[in-house]
Amino acid sequence: MKEKVSRIIFTFLIIGIIIFQFAVFSRATDSVSNTLICWGLKRSQRK
Repeated sequence: MKEKVSRIIFTFLIIGIIIFQFAVFSRATDSVSNTLICWGLKRSQRK
């Protein structure tokens, strides 16, 4: 039973770390320019 609980905690810890990394890297992309991308998409203008 302890092994099962520790495995669940470990899994949630790994998932939490992954989500935190995506949150940090998404803030890092705010400095990306508003230039046209290969597919014709463009980042929106911020007001």
